[in-house]
Amino acid sequence: MLGEDTLLIKVLGALALLLGAFSGVLPARSAEQSFNSWNALYYSHRINDSWEARFRGEVRFDDNLKSYDESVFESWINYYVGEGWHLGPGFKYLNKLTSPDEYDVYQQFFYNHVWGSLEIEQQARFEVRFFNRQSGVTPLFQYQISAEYPIYDRLFLSLSEQARFNVLRANEGIVLGFEQSRLYGGLGFQFNKEATLEFGYMWRFQRAVSGPDRSDHIIRTRFTIRTDARRKANEGNAFPP
Repeated sequence: MLGEDTLLIKVLGALALLLGAFSGVLPARSAEQSFNSWNALYYSHRINDSWEARFRGEVRFDDNLKSYDESVFESWINYYVGEGWHLGPGFKYLNKLTSPDEYDVYQQFFYNHVWGSLEIEQQARFEVRFFNRQSGVTPLFQYQISAEYPIYDRLFLSLSEQARFNVLRANEGIVLGFEQSRLYGGLGFQFNKEATLEFGYMWRFQRAVSGPDRSDHIIRTRFTIRTDARRKANEGNAFPP
């Protein structure tokens, strides 16, 4: 356990250094503070050894939890190409209250590996964003590193850092280059093989084209359901009618 604890400390330290690195290059100007809530439902279904389908629905509240802000609907497919590697296309729709709706198509790559008791996932995504009532498209590159660490029995700690960069500026409302950073820490509970619940805090920094940037403090709730056709098939073989 001492070795695992030392490993966790190193990972936490690395994430802290990463946050510090981003903080060091952020513009030294005032940022508007906001307290939000993001509530998401994830569903994934493993079809076979090679294919998996995933879906996400999320509702977000802004203005210190007083008003509806936006909803997110997303679906994507994963193709497992080798041990720890999978990739696939996806589509995301954002229904926004105070700004134009957004339609995104993307291609993403994942690499999963285990380091001691730590489960680590790295994600690279290239996204093309379309905005309602606005001309042009905005390419975006996103990188995320996340980790899960078992604490006790079915409890686990979840950590992640995500950075987003706009590759081109399609209109005046888009920030070119580094746009957003999302640092998250949460606590999860695994009910069984198919369901988990996660509750945590996210700090999101977002650059503005003009005026103050945004510094959002977000309470995040995530409920995940996972089904696996392979497991059901094996159960069927083990217990024939």
